[in-house]
Amino acid sequence: MPQYGSKFRAFRVNIRPKIEIPHPTMPVILNTIPEMVAEFGLHLPEVEVEIEGSTERYGQIIGNFYDLDADAEEKGWNDEEYQIAKARLDALCETWPEAIWKLEPAVPEAPWATYDDMDAAKIAILAGELNLVGQALAYEKVTKARKTVVAALEKLVETAEVEDQLTVA
Repeated sequence: MPQYGSKFRAFRVNIRPKIEIPHPTMPVILNTIPEMVAEFGLHLPEVEVEIEGSTERYGQIIGNFYDLDADAEEKGWNDEEYQIAKARLDALCETWPEAIWKLEPAVPEAPWATYDDMDAAKIAILAGELNLVGQALAYEKVTKARKTVVAALEKLVETAEVEDQLTVA
């Protein structure tokens, strides 16, 4: 889930130019590979504002952030294109850190002091007893991501949701 930030609101990173593949003997384009661009800004429609009898037009840009996973999914990039984009953005983070940087998710605090030292099989049981299932699940997903622990905690969350629905009904 690579996400990036930039001090430039409408920052645009050209990852790959449009490539036209010509026929070897005829002046015909056989295929076109579209350009790949990472755009940090979202350009909204212009706004007209009336100020002292004259109408002014203003462009609106919201941005400063880029989510590689979301953009790759929206544009239908394959794994190779995804890796090319990630490599290009990561390289820019190294060479131009004052303009672009990688955003790292904050690591949540362990739900209890001995969490990391506990036997994985006992975590879900203790989380349920301490009523810390949500915190344990969030911490586990970000830190260790052990499938058995995540599955056990998610099962407790589902059970709690069903019990809440029965109580309300």
